[in-house]
Amino acid sequence: MRPFLCILAAFFILTACQKTPSVEGTWTGRNGQLEVEMRLLAGGAFEMDIVGPNREAGLMLNVMQRGTYAYSPSEKTITVKLTEVKVSGVQKGMEKTMEDGIMKAANQTGPSKAEMPDKDTLILTASQGSTTFKRKP
Repeated sequence: MRPFLCILAAFFILTACQKTPSVEGTWTGRNGQLEVEMRLLAGGAFEMDIVGPNREAGLMLNVMQRGTYAYSPSEKTITVKLTEVKVSGVQKGMEKTMEDGIMKAANQTGPSKAEMPDKDTLILTASQGSTTFKRKP
């Protein structure tokens, strides 16, 4: 009986010591025809670049977002607070309207569900849907 208890105790100690994978790093994903590169930096800095075709304007859409993030491994959530948005590749005069709309929508949205099935896959789910990211080497 004693060896079993020692093995059981060792199992619980090893399980408790397993480290949650870090979300820090550069992640790439796709959302429809848009390519997304997201950087979650040490200290909580957040950067995201979204690039893809804007068929309405016949241009290449580019959305740059910067801000901060907070990751809660226990709640499996990421909360982003945008501080800067820059849009290009849209109809002339629409940049500011889109930037303001993105900033307002992002900062009114609650945390995104964050799942890491493995250390190199991050699935973010928000009210608009899910995006699967792969860690960029």
